[in-house]
Amino acid sequence: MPASVLNRRLRQLVASVDDVFSRYFLLEKKAPNVAEFRRLLDAETGRSVAADEGGQTLAAALSEFVATAGVQNSWSVATHKKFRTLQAHFAAYKPAALLSEIDEAWLRGFFVYLYKVAGHRNTTTVKTLRQVRWFLRWCVRHGYDVPPDFEAFRPHLRGADVASHLVVYLEWDELMAVWSLDLSGRAGLERVRDVFCFCCFTGLRFSDAAKLRRSNVADGVISVVTKKTDDPLRIELNTWSRSILEKYADAPLPDGLALPVISNQKTNKALKEIAHLAGIVQPLRSVYFRGSERFEETVEKWQLVSSHCARRTFVVQALRLGISAEIIMKWTGHSSFAAMRPYVAIVDSLKAAAMSRFDVAAGEGVSDG
Repeated sequence: MPASVLNRRLRQLVASVDDVFSRYFLLEKKAPNVAEFRRLLDAETGRSVAADEGGQTLAAALSEFVATAGVQNSWSVATHKKFRTLQAHFAAYKPAALLSEIDEAWLRGFFVYLYKVAGHRNTTTVKTLRQVRWFLRWCVRHGYDVPPDFEAFRPHLRGADVASHLVVYLEWDELMAVWSLDLSGRAGLERVRDVFCFCCFTGLRFSDAAKLRRSNVADGVISVVTKKTDDPLRIELNTWSRSILEKYADAPLPDGLALPVISNQKTNKALKEIAHLAGIVQPLRSVYFRGSERFEETVEKWQLVSSHCARRTFVVQALRLGISAEIIMKWTGHSSFAAMRPYVAIVDSLKAAAMSRFDVAAGEGVSDG
């Protein structure tokens, strides 16, 4: 065996050993015993996954990637979940695949599997293929045998671009309907409503509102480091957000938290009920694609309301108030104007619709005096 290959494998083994000890100690607050260490190291290095003489299996390499990159980059639970899902898709498509097989033709077949078998919409397929490239680039950097043409496989999928997405947000009157909704006797829904409105009035992600502590608020300013991107944000309070914080200033919340936040899943379920009670029943038409096949569905707006709608509502309403995109980005942490483009397009279309009212007035005739 060449020395370079042997050295690479030794470095990988040392990294795996370090990761096993780090993760076990983080979870169990102690070092593993010999039996536990062997079992965990086997799982870490993919030894429990059969590989033939052709090279490393795809499943084992992905397990190593998740174990290594997940610790090094402090992945969130959501990111770990995405790669567990990718592992399941690999197993369903070609369970015994080797890394050396993952060329453009293999990926083309996997792409067909995603929308024909797994039933992915094109928007989801694009995200999944992005994960695959991320993983394969890691494999290349770590010296694994991966066909280089995987980078060339970037199919153009209808309806997968950002501009075609249905951006669900609340109009101002809808937000006020939620804000003023009488939820007497339904304290659980009231708390969910308040957290949602707080995000609508600050632009905070739900995950950041969930960890917001009273100590993060001083002199009328929220100072946080975002959970998703680790960006430091300073968000000035307004009348709406300040009143919500004051409402819960003396509430017995754990760990000095500022708001009574429950899980995202339970929040989203409650938000749909709240939106329905608030009369947010406008029909929305959604168009999506699986491969080249076009689908269309119409649902009432309350069915699409979720915690993330709050952030979208903040951005759209801030733009409509004439606040510049540059300032909004400082509040929300958006890193580029590309991420703001869908919101700007919404506001531009609303401006065009408003200007058309002059045409209506002209058609009806305007008196000179």
